[in-house]
Formats: sequence, structure tokens, C-alpha cells
Amino acid sequence: MTVGAILLAAGGSRRFGAENKLLAALDGRPLVTHAALAITDAGLPMIAVLGHEAEAVRAALQPFGPAFVTARDWADGMGRSIAA
Repeated sequence: MTVGAILLAAGGSRRFGAENKLLAALDGRPLVTHAALAITDAGLPMIAVLGHEAEAVRAALQPFGPAFVTARDWADGMGRSIAA
């Protein structure tokens, strides 16, 4: 059995304000990269689900080598990202 991780990175960060929470800097790098680093450090293959600002989030995650899936209807809620 293969175990992996799905990184849900599609949301619009509406409660965070005008800035995309996933791209907000934490310790000098985008917040979403901290989650990706934890996944890769665990040695797990990763699928990243993109939506809001997909290209910018993709660029931040590219160095971690995930497979990418786009949730085209990401604005309809987290369930749509999971379904993608």
C-alpha cells in the first residue's frame, strides 16, 4: 500500500483579509511551503490541489515536486477541493 499526502491549497483565504494566506510570508517564505516541507520531510508523495491564485501557489510549491490538480470550482468550498 502506498501512503501519500494531499495538500489542499485552493482556498481563497477570505477570512485572512486581502492577502492570500497561502502566499503570506512566514519566516521568509510562503506559508504553504511550510506544509509542503513537512510532507516532503516525511518522505511522502504529495498531490497539491490548486484553485485561487493557482499559478502563484504552483510556483511556490514547484520546488517540492508535487503532482498538481486544479479544483476549478474551488470557491464552492473545501469539499470541491477534496473531490478534485
